[in-house]
Amino acid sequence: MVFGEGLPTSYFTSLTSSTDNTHALLTIGYGWSWSQVYGGLLGRPETWNKVYGDKFIAYPIDYVADGYLVASFEGDGNGKILYVEKGKVRKIVGEKKYPLTSAISLKE
Repeated sequence: MVFGEGLPTSYFTSLTSSTDNTHALLTIGYGWSWSQVYGGLLGRPETWNKVYGDKFIAYPIDYVADGYLVASFEGDGNGKILYVEKGKVRKIVGEKKYPLTSAISLKE
């Protein structure tokens, strides 16, 4: 199976792994308009499900402590960092005055 099969050509996909190499972190996006984050076990595409996203930009940061760290640019669009575990969303870093430009995970 190829992830993204059937997506129109105007959609873009990216795939990377979590820092512990256990989970796939995927993004399906439509230019700079919106993106959605998917995740699941690395090497097991049948486990890949939508983690977060809608009609705004979001991208995965990492998989830690049984959940996903996601950078989301909804609201004012300056960016915030969320922790998503089993469909529950918790804000880790809220939107600030200046835009979020990057984020990495160093430890759990």
